[in-house]
Amino acid sequence: MSGVTNSSPDCVVPFKRTYALRTECERYNSRFKSTGQERLWVRNGTSAANLNTLAHISALAVALAAVLHGSHSYRSAKQFRRSA
Repeated sequence: MSGVTNSSPDCVVPFKRTYALRTECERYNSRFKSTGQERLWVRNGTSAANLNTLAHISALAVALAAVLHGSHSYRSAKQFRRSA
């Protein structure tokens, strides 16, 4: 045998959970970057933290509105605003 594989049933479930969390984080980060927060125009650390907080609140508000609206397929805030 040249290498050990982790294809045993004991390793598959934790891997799938970890992969699902990782892809969820990547999707959230992608949506967060689409708000324009990767290049902040403020110089103060507190101001940057406030802008990030507002961006997170707006992203969560869009997600909550999508859940309450009954459709989980909103890809962007722009598409969600069009449907409102």
